[in-house]
Amino acid sequence: MLGTQVRSTVVLGQFADGRPHARAGAPLGEQRAMREDEHLLADRVLGQVPAQPLQLRLRPARVVVVLEHDDVAAVAVEAVPLGSHVAAVVLQAAGVALGDGRAAEVVVAHDRVAGVAEPPLLRPLAEEVVFKDGNGNGKRDKGERPMAGVDVTDGWDAKGHPPVSAKIGRTSSIGPQEFGPEASPGHRHSCDLDHPDAPSPGRVSPVSGLNLDDFVDLIERPDGGIRRDAEERRERLALPPGALGRLDELGEWLAAAQQRVPVKPVERPRAILFAGDHGISDLGVSARPAGSAHRLVRAVLDGESPAAILAARLGASVRVVDMALDCDPEDLPEEVTRHRVRRGSGRLDVEDALTLDEAEQAFRTGMAIADEEADSGTDLLVLGDLSVGGTTAAATLIAALCGTDASVVTGRGGAAIDDLAWMRKCAAIRDGLRRARPVLGDQLQLLATVGGADLAAITGFLLQSAVRRTPVILDGVVSAACALVAQRVAFRAPDWWLAGQASGEPGQEKALDRIALTPLLDHGVTVGEGTGALLALPLVQAAAALHAELPERSEGSGPSEHPADAEDPEANG
Repeated sequence: MLGTQVRSTVVLGQFADGRPHARAGAPLGEQRAMREDEHLLADRVLGQVPAQPLQLRLRPARVVVVLEHDDVAAVAVEAVPLGSHVAAVVLQAAGVALGDGRAAEVVVAHDRVAGVAEPPLLRPLAEEVVFKDGNGNGKRDKGERPMAGVDVTDGWDAKGHPPVSAKIGRTSSIGPQEFGPEASPGHRHSCDLDHPDAPSPGRVSPVSGLNLDDFVDLIERPDGGIRRDAEERRERLALPPGALGRLDELGEWLAAAQQRVPVKPVERPRAILFAGDHGISDLGVSARPAGSAHRLVRAVLDGESPAAILAARLGASVRVVDMALDCDPEDLPEEVTRHRVRRGSGRLDVEDALTLDEAEQAFRTGMAIADEEADSGTDLLVLGDLSVGGTTAAATLIAALCGTDASVVTGRGGAAIDDLAWMRKCAAIRDGLRRARPVLGDQLQLLATVGGADLAAITGFLLQSAVRRTPVILDGVVSAACALVAQRVAFRAPDWWLAGQASGEPGQEKALDRIALTPLLDHGVTVGEGTGALLALPLVQAAAALHAELPERSEGSGPSEHPADAEDPEANG
């Protein structure tokens, strides 16, 4: 049973006579429309979404949820068939920041989020767009470009009637609520762009040529059928059920990722470390000097850092990627992969960390590196970062996406800082958080505003690795923050990641809780730089080896009986 404090649950359906109905404010545990692997995610994401007025529109296999509030995150839903009915269940927050009384629409088509509309900016991934002129006349248009729109639809009937809509009270209401007689096809709520209070078209945000919505279609879950085959094989092993604990789960996850049973041993792991300096470090928020990330790079490549020593011992090659180091390129070792977008980043408390073009360039670089690794035969990616000020940017992203205060996510960093530095860091995150809220609906713009080139590259890397079906072990708070951004882009992507270890950073704990990933290890290691992910690598390798090489029981032997003992009755005397 999920927590009964979840207030923003919405389940739509249809009565036998065709009347639509809605239930608002019911605990998620009362509804069984979601798959088991999505319950935890939905519960944790929605547990902090405040009760707010909802307007619901029902249409065949499609639902639009409109949230009207001064400053909230919109809610996305996933369409789920329930027998002959059409239903929808709240799945995750979509991260659309509202202000000035504006409304935002989250559109769901079939089993995926089709697009997010925030008047006057509309970024649909729909077959058809409908928007109104000043006289209320509807006009249809094809395409995926931004426009001043108020509705997205492909469900109009043959007579041209729009989808049914009606106003529901606050989600804190008790019990089911039905659409009343006023819910006629002609009754719809929309944003009149000519109204005095309507948002000005001049506030349309620039939209990059990179369409992040494509990842929703491109990323699939690990093969569920293969995972069931792996579970059946585990039940036939010559071990008591559950004897290997979480190693069983890891082996089955690897089998689904590799699409084979038994699992192939992990033979070509590779550590990818994205490097960059952050302008916010000028404020003294880190124990390391500003602009000194290149020293971390040299320590890794000289074999003097914990990550380098572990990688060498575990047989994992290391690749360091320069995204925004604040040093002369000539000062870097030749082994560094050079994809520098800029030298350092802007101070996120007073200016954007990157331009939108720089953020897109960094994002595409991360995608390209994921492709290169997949093409080279890497079978497990170990992710890390080499940065100064990166934990501040990461904590700002996490606070913005989770809707928490700066103090909740502010940690001491890999190299622990004193109380004064912690207060400076907390203030910087608070100021960056104010700048991040208006762009929560655009993940690329969010990375440009309060992220950095290394964080944008990691986000693209995580998403493209999921597209290429390459598993990834996450490290600390920086990779967790990027994973949270990536999860907002494509909700299936986290199925391809493992959380290596708990770093002790409160922001990491918050992000992993939201993504529903449980760290494999918790040893208080705070050094970062990919060290925690590398520490988890032997555990994953052990799970693969056990799943692949443990023998199955012979006919008639019990679950705790070794096959050799079953074949030789006299083995025990």
